[in-house]
Amino acid sequence: MSIHQLLFDYDGTLHDSTAIYPPAFRQMYDQMVMDGIAPPRSWLDQEITKWLGFNAPDMWHDFMPSLSPMQTEYYGGLIGRFMTQAIEDGGARLYPHTQEVLEALRQRGYSMFLLSNCRGDYLEAHRKAFGLDRFFQGFYPAQEYGFRPKTEIFPFIQTQHPGSFVVIGDRFHDMVLAQQNQLPAIGCRYGFGSDDELSYARYKISDIQDLLLLFP
Repeated sequence: MSIHQLLFDYDGTLHDSTAIYPPAFRQMYDQMVMDGIAPPRSWLDQEITKWLGFNAPDMWHDFMPSLSPMQTEYYGGLIGRFMTQAIEDGGARLYPHTQEVLEALRQRGYSMFLLSNCRGDYLEAHRKAFGLDRFFQGFYPAQEYGFRPKTEIFPFIQTQHPGSFVVIGDRFHDMVLAQQNQLPAIGCRYGFGSDDELSYARYKISDIQDLLLLFP
């Protein structure tokens, strides 16, 4: 590809969230049970990871729409704190070879940006844990834009960094962003989205190292 600006999603694209999100969700749910908000039950990982890539309001609307905004903010904050602690304790993990791929792309002259449906403090913890500032020219967590959809955040990025982009992600949010802006997209099949979600993608990759074949 001749495009030199790469717009990455984070969870499910660079970061394997299964190490920290399901445990944090279960801890939060246990607290909801103790508070009388939810009935006791067990959760399979795949029941939890289906929400990866969602912004917070959409996740809570799908998971438990009966909660008040104050409750979703409180319990969402619990998940965030549990995950941040896990990151600081060294529990987070990027997909294998992620840092080597990002370094190779940087050396090849690509400008890289992160657009994630996450909270700002969550992304900040990852920036510190993995030294992500070495690779990326800009970080755009959805919380800093009122959890707007990625399609509404992208114009801010484009204003700051004019030029063509390719979108790299694992969920339908990334594909919708690409489609609405007529951008090429690369779908990450190793993440948390289905093949149907990635149907718009020009290319689908099964390993992050495949990016080095697409961006020589």
